[in-house]
Amino acid sequence: MACLAGVQQSFARAELTLAELAGWELDDNTIRQLCHATAAQTTAGRAARATAARFAAAPGDRELQIDAGKVNTPEGWRDVKVAVFACRERGEPTTAAAWDERDLPAPAVRSVVAAVEEAATFGDRCTAAAQRLALTDPRALSVLGAGAEWLWNLAERHFPGAQGLLDIYHGSEHLAAGAKAVFGNGTPAAHAQEQRGRQRLLEDGYWGVTEWVGELAGQLPAGGDGATLGSVLNYFAGHQERLARIIHNLVEQKVSS
Repeated sequence: MACLAGVQQSFARAELTLAELAGWELDDNTIRQLCHATAAQTTAGRAARATAARFAAAPGDRELQIDAGKVNTPEGWRDVKVAVFACRERGEPTTAAAWDERDLPAPAVRSVVAAVEEAATFGDRCTAAAQRLALTDPRALSVLGAGAEWLWNLAERHFPGAQGLLDIYHGSEHLAAGAKAVFGNGTPAAHAQEQRGRQRLLEDGYWGVTEWVGELAGQLPAGGDGATLGSVLNYFAGHQERLARIIHNLVEQKVSS
């Protein structure tokens, strides 16, 4: 319970949570030590687990999801990079309008690697993890990620031939930023245009986004920030091929959408 609370929030907040839910008096430093000890034990036993055999026997597509978050370290705030290898059976096909209403099957098996380190070193870590899992053909992987350049550089270098797919949630954040810049944060018009932008993205990929940006530029009110729309378009321009796969995944039962 201490480790669960400690990895979900700060150690100080975990201390309060355990006191309220279980009546335990564990200070934040003790929780930190427990989390670090459990992490070391888990890492040491990784090679002995039969994860590779489970991957080999599991049905479904092979996925690799990569992302990063911020953690406070003795050297200051740094990126903690995370990669998740998973096998998942395909969900039912859907439409752009109903993309968020279908329930995707849970992964049959997955393996997680994470570290506070530079992208180049983390890429080597991901390669070692793939080899341990006997995922030797990168072309069989579907790589899901945000728009960060380091992520896609890592995928291209260590998993050449893998199919890249832009995460719809990160893409939606940029669409929302564009709508808010034009119509104002929290306005009904900004919300409606954010929804329309996502719909156009799912329907027609990059070209849907360009048409949406053109529509907003033609409706620019006094005080609206049209320059942000250029930034939105530049962001998606670098992911045209990855955007096309969003549509393919919706209609062809692919799951990483």
